[in-house]
Amino acid sequence: EKMRRIQEELNTKREIALLAVRVVEQLWSGVLHGPEKVNKASKIISAYAKKYGLSISPQEIEDLIEWAVRTMKDEFGENWAAVTRKNKTKMV
Repeated sequence: EKMRRIQEELNTKREIALLAVRVVEQLWSGVLHGPEKVNKASKIISAYAKKYGLSISPQEIEDLIEWAVRTMKDEFGENWAAVTRKNKTKMV
């Protein structure tokens, strides 16, 4: 039972992280960069964690963001790289 609850909590945290990273990429891509994106995603994750009564340390938030970015890159593959290249070109 305890392991099931731990797994459910981890799944919820991962869903929140994916949501946060997607929001940052969609709303602030080309506006925010690197650490600014991480900071914005961290704030979103913290807000949702508080809303759902989850305890997430700053290190865990950072790890969740890294996991979400890796997962999205794996999921979207070449499309992710193309969008990233396109956004970098717009900045120049």
